[in-house]
Amino acid sequence: RGCNVQDAQLLEEMSEKEHEVKIVAQREKQRDLIQQLKSQLEDLETYAYEMGDADSLPTSRVMEKQKVVLEELRHKLDLNLENFHSLSAEELRQVVDHAVGQIVNPAKVKEKLVEQLKTQIVDLERFIQFLQGEVTSPNQLEKEHCLCSLHGSSQ
Repeated sequence: RGCNVQDAQLLEEMSEKEHEVKIVAQREKQRDLIQQLKSQLEDLETYAYEMGDADSLPTSRVMEKQKVVLEELRHKLDLNLENFHSLSAEELRQVVDHAVGQIVNPAKVKEKLVEQLKTQIVDLERFIQFLQGEVTSPNQLEKEHCLCSLHGSSQ
């Protein structure tokens, strides 16, 4: 009886190991099949595009162009995407918003400052004109129209 129980356990352990080996082999076959299907799909998309049947670029070419655009943006915006794969969509938005804000906000501040300076220049020009008008206006008035004690007594 002891041998039969041990034999049964050995068979069960062997079947579990065999089962695991079969699962690993099946997963490997699935990966190969998926890779083969992806390759066929890419070939089909390229063929359809070259023949004029497809309206848009093949997915692989679109992804290549998107990668170039993203790399340029990453360099120009100084994006830190080291842990890109572990970030959620919302976290990625926040990282990009922050990087864009680093560039856009100073430009907005400069724009507001320029507008304020333009307004101050216009105000100063008006004030100067006002002051020049006050300085020249007594000379422009004729003495007979002046009612001050200095000019009014000469009438």
